[in-house]
Amino acid sequence: MSQRDWFDKKAGGSSWRLQDWGYMLPDDQFNAKTSCLARRIAEWVPHRRTRIGLWGANSLDYLAALFAILRSGNVAVPMNTRLTARELLLLARQTDLSGIFVARDFPKTLRDALSAIPTFSLASRPEDESAPAGLVRIKELGDNDVAVLISSSGSTGQPKIVPLTLRSLMQHSQAVCSHLQVTWRDTWVVCLPFFHVGGLTIPFRCLVSGASLRISQTADPEEIIRLIDDEEATLVSVVPTMFERMLNLRGLQPFPKSLRAIIVGGGPVHERLLARCEKAYATYGLTEAGSMITCARPGCGPKERATAGPPLPGTHVRIVNEKGKEVGKGQAGRIAVRGPGMARGYIADSESNKETFDSGWILTEDYGRLDENGFLHVEGRLDDLMKSGGESVAPAEIEKALLEHPRIAAAVVMSVTSEEWGQSPAALIVLKPGRPLQKIHIYQFLEGKLARYKFPKTIVFTDKLPLLGNGKPDLKAIRRVLEGK
Repeated sequence: MSQRDWFDKKAGGSSWRLQDWGYMLPDDQFNAKTSCLARRIAEWVPHRRTRIGLWGANSLDYLAALFAILRSGNVAVPMNTRLTARELLLLARQTDLSGIFVARDFPKTLRDALSAIPTFSLASRPEDESAPAGLVRIKELGDNDVAVLISSSGSTGQPKIVPLTLRSLMQHSQAVCSHLQVTWRDTWVVCLPFFHVGGLTIPFRCLVSGASLRISQTADPEEIIRLIDDEEATLVSVVPTMFERMLNLRGLQPFPKSLRAIIVGGGPVHERLLARCEKAYATYGLTEAGSMITCARPGCGPKERATAGPPLPGTHVRIVNEKGKEVGKGQAGRIAVRGPGMARGYIADSESNKETFDSGWILTEDYGRLDENGFLHVEGRLDDLMKSGGESVAPAEIEKALLEHPRIAAAVVMSVTSEEWGQSPAALIVLKPGRPLQKIHIYQFLEGKLARYKFPKTIVFTDKLPLLGNGKPDLKAIRRVLEGK
C-alpha cells in the first residue's frame, strides 16, 4: 500500500478521537466534514497541486480544512497568525497562494492586504454536519508530491519555506510513534500552533497510531494543565518557556499518573528545568526534518534524560568540523542529520540550499556532541558563537551558568558589537520575585564557574522575555533591548 493510499484510508476511516475546548467530534463526523470540504475545494480550485493557506488558531475546523486540502490533492500552507499584513502578503507571494481558509477573527487589515486572494471560512456550517461521508479518493497526490509548505520559525532572520511531502509526513510520524511507543491508548495534547511544525505534525502522529488528540487553542499554562488533568492525557509537547510556566503554576502538586511524558523542545532545555519534573524529556528537531530528530525516551535512565536522547528509528546524526569531516564521540561540532522524513531543499532559495543540504544530509545551524551512548547534547547555535578578545565564547555555556543562580528565572545571552573586544556577551535576565540583583552580584556568582572573559559585559534585567508565537524567545526583540535600540 502506498503512503497516499494509507493516508487516504486512515483519514477517511480512522478510529482516532478528536476534541477541542470541550467539543468532541467523532471520527465519522470528522470524515464527513473533511470529505465535504474536499469536494468544495475541488470546485473552488479545479487545478491540481494548488497552494491554499490556513490562518487561524488551533481547532477541529482548522484540522478538517488541512486534511481536506490534502485529500483534494492540493498543498496546505499554514500561516503564522502573528505576522503583520506586510509579512503575510510576502508569504502569500512566496508560496503563490490561490486561496486562504480563515477563522472568524481574521482582521480587516489583513483581509484588505490580501484582497486579491479568495478567502474561505474555517467556521463550521450546518450543511457540513449532514454532508454524505463518502470517501474522496485522491488520485493526483503521489507519495513524493509536496503536501505542506511550512515556514521555519525565523527567530534570527527571514523565514525559509520548507516543502514536506506526504511520504515524509507519514514516515516521520511512524518513526516518532515507534520511538515514543505511542498507541491507541494514548491521548496527546497539542498546544503548539499548527502553523509551526512542532504542532502541525502531532495530528499526523495521532492518525498513524490511533491515539486521541486534544486541541488547545492557546499556550496558556492553566489550559494545558487543565487538559492534562481532565482528559487523562498521556503526552504533551511544549517549548521550554511554556514548560517552566506550567511548573511554576503547578507548584509541588504532581502531575497525574496517566501522564507518560512532557516532550520539551524548540530551544535549549536546561538540566535544571528537566530536574524539576521526572516526566519531562528533551527533544531536538528541525522544521526541515519534519520536527523531531532525537528524543530522550519516556522511562529512560538519568544519563539519557539529561540529553536530547538518541535519534529516531531510521534517522542518523553526526557531528562535523568546519571542513565537514566527522569528529569523534564527545567532540563538539556542527550537527548534521539525515533521515527518510526530511525535506530536500527550500522553495526558491538556491543559495540556502547549497549551504544547508549536502548529499542527503541537512547541515544544521546548531552545534553539539554525541556521547559514548549515542545521545545528543545540543550546546547552542553556530551563529551564536563569538570571538571576544580573540577567545571563543559560547552563549549557551553562559546561560547554563546564570541559570544555576537561585534568583534567576530565565536568561538569554547573545553577542553584541564591542569597540574594545570586537564582540562581547550580553545577557537579558528575568529575576524571580524578591530583592533585586545588580551586575556585581552576577559577577560574584560567576566567579570560579566561568573564565572572566566569558562574563557578560552587558546585563539587562527585565520582567519577562519577549517571545514568538511558538513560545520561543524572540531573538530580534532581545537583540534590540541588549543593543539599546
